[in-house]
Amino acid sequence: MDVKIENGDIVLDANGDPVLISGIEEMLQRAMFSLNTLRGSFRYNREFGCVPIGEITDSRSLMGVQNKMSEAVVDINGVSLCVQSVENTPEGTKIGFSLNYRNDTILSEVILP
Repeated sequence: MDVKIENGDIVLDANGDPVLISGIEEMLQRAMFSLNTLRGSFRYNREFGCVPIGEITDSRSLMGVQNKMSEAVVDINGVSLCVQSVENTPEGTKIGFSLNYRNDTILSEVILP
């Protein structure tokens, strides 16, 4: 169980208490934290995070992106990630993916530099 975070802030319910999440929603939040953190930038765990997509030999290769994103979530027990699409945009590389956890699947996307 974890506290729900949106736009960098803790989400509060009508009573002002933190909203708690669990299951696949919690795993997606953990994965998004890891995917949106540049590997090496977290001083307490230099292995946490994702390498910049530009460092992948062929950024259009689904397999290359799949491998690097899977490395970013390897420490999240029971989670697997499958890249569905890769698209270059002005903001960065937009990656559509599915996240699987305990027979649940959720589709999401992330834009990486």
